[in-house]
Amino acid sequence: MKILLLFFVLITSQFSFAGPTLNRFTSDGCSNWPDGSIFDSTLWKTCCFEHDISYWMGGTEKDRLKADETLKMCVGSRVHFMAGWVMYSGVRVGGGPGYYTPYRWGYGWSTPRGYKRLTPHEKETVEDELARTCFIGEEQGIIERSMQEKKLKPVPRFKFYR
Repeated sequence: MKILLLFFVLITSQFSFAGPTLNRFTSDGCSNWPDGSIFDSTLWKTCCFEHDISYWMGGTEKDRLKADETLKMCVGSRVHFMAGWVMYSGVRVGGGPGYYTPYRWGYGWSTPRGYKRLTPHEKETVEDELARTCFIGEEQGIIERSMQEKKLKPVPRFKFYR
């Protein structure tokens, strides 16, 4: 009986009963893909940054499809529609929630969530984390636009005085 109890304690100590936690938002640009062309090294990097916000927070299969299609259109509008299709194909094949990669669907969560709608508590956690995330210029605008599109609370604006 003692051995069974010890086994149970060891096994359950490996799991967190508090639920998954959300890691800080990160973006590596266009994962395993150039961020731009040889003439403009960041030509479509902002498309990937916006895509990373969606992948970081996760959600339903429909949410992922929308994020991937937005990436395809964004890249296609900056280069050529075929470049958008190539990137779209890559993320559709290699970005699913079943992979344990740093760029999978829902990569921000400490444990894989699959395709699930964010709970109200998870949405609040996402809002809080994005509000704490500080980027400058265009990337901050992308965060704010993404939050608005996903019907999340807006990021508070800070005023800097001299």
